[in-house]
Amino acid sequence: VFIGDASDTIANKRSTEDAMAKLIKQARIYSQFRMLNAQRLLDKAEAKQMLRATQLSMSDIEQLKNINITTLPLDLQSDVNGDQ
Repeated sequence: VFIGDASDTIANKRSTEDAMAKLIKQARIYSQFRMLNAQRLLDKAEAKQMLRATQLSMSDIEQLKNINITTLPLDLQSDVNGDQ
């Protein structure tokens, strides 16, 4: 009984870690794409290849186009004061 519970816990942890690793990889590739593309350092073929490598859906990419990836929308004042 305990072995089954432990193996389930390990499997769930591994799948969570795999999902997090995939998300980080997607974010890294997409941010590289945005930075290179903004400086016009990619041709069309390279841009398509990078976007394919992110494995993001077209709707995800459309939403990400509207996000400023160079600044984070943080409210540091409320973080310092402990407000939530």
